[in-house]
Amino acid sequence: MSRNARIVLVAVLGIGAYLLASSLYIVSEVEQVIITQFGKPVGDPVTSAGLKIKMPLIQDVNPIEKR
Repeated sequence: MSRNARIVLVAVLGIGAYLLASSLYIVSEVEQVIITQFGKPVGDPVTSAGLKIKMPLIQDVNPIEKR
């Protein structure tokens, strides 16, 4: 494998890992989350705790405390 191919492979794996990590978020038991897409709320608030998935780079997570 040539040096350029290794650099491209590392870059692609790095971008893939970043996208995967930025698409996951955690909701704790004492909070709820509102997902916004370009600043506007999308769907219902997420109230169940656990690991959730969102669209990376497009959607933002806005946690709100339930207590």
